Amino acid sequence: MDKSPLLYRIASLFTGSTRQPIMSRINHSLARQADFGSSMSFWRCLSVVLATSIFLFSSGCDRKAVPPPPEAEPLVMNGHFPIAEPALSNAVIRGDFKETQRIVASGANINSKDALDRTPLHLAAFYGRTKTIAFLIENGAEVDAKDHIGMTPLHAAVISGRRQSVQLLLEKQANIHTQTESGQTALHLSAATGQPRLTRFLIEQGANPNQKDLDGKTPLYYAKKNYHPQTTSVLEQMTPKKTHQSQDARMR
Repeated sequence: MDKSPLLYRIASLFTGSTRQPIMSRINHSLARQADFGSSMSFWRCLSVVLATSIFLFSSGCDRKAVPPPPEAEPLVMNGHFPIAEPALSNAVIRGDFKETQRIVASGANINSKDALDRTPLHLAAFYGRTKTIAFLIENGAEVDAKDHIGMTPLHAAVISGRRQSVQLLLEKQANIHTQTESGQTALHLSAATGQPRLTRFLIEQGANPNQKDLDGKTPLYYAKKNYHPQTTSVLEQMTPKKTHQSQDARMR
C-alpha cells in the first residue's frame, strides 16, 4: 500500500488534487453526498472523514511521509479544480451525460485511467451517477477495475454511501469480495465509515463479515475501533457469536 500523509491520502483518494486545501476539497465531495436519499449534515460529513482517516491510518498510511511536489502532478482544469483526468473522466465528474455519450461514441478508451488509476466508472460510482454507471458498463467498462490502491468502483460507491450505485454495480456482476491492496472489502469500508444500513445490505448480498484484511482485522473490528455503535450492532447480529467474541478479546 502506497505511503502518503493521512489527510493528503484522503483528499487525493478520489479527488486527485494536492493543491486545493484538503478540508475544502473533502467538504465539496462529501457535502454533496446523501445517506440513502437524505441530505448529509455537516456532522455526518465530518464523521465520514474522521472514520476514513482512522481506517486508512490503521491500514498503513504514513503520517510523516511527504506528498509529491505539485510540479510532479500533470494537471488539467476540471471545472473549479486542477486535477489530472482524461476527457471522459472529466465529463463524468461534471455529470454531463450527453458529453459522456459523445466522447464514448468518438472512440475514447472507456477504461482510461487518471493519475490515480481511477477509471470513469470509479468516478461515476463515487458521485452516484447511476445512469452513467449503466451506460459505461453497457459499453465495455471493466466493473472490477482497480485504482492505485486496489479500490474498485464498488469500493468507491461504498465510501461515498451510494446505495443505489452499490446495488447497480452488484446487479452488473461486481465482485463483492474483491479486496484492496491492504485486503479491505467493500464491507470493511462500510463498517469503518459507520453505515449500518449499507453494511446490512452488503451482508445480505453475500459479503463475508468474517473476512480479514492483511492485518487480520474484520469489518467488526473497524466498526468498534471507529465508535460506530449502530454498525457494530448490525455486524454482531449478522456475524457468528464466536467470531465477534474473539474480536472483543483483541480490542482489549
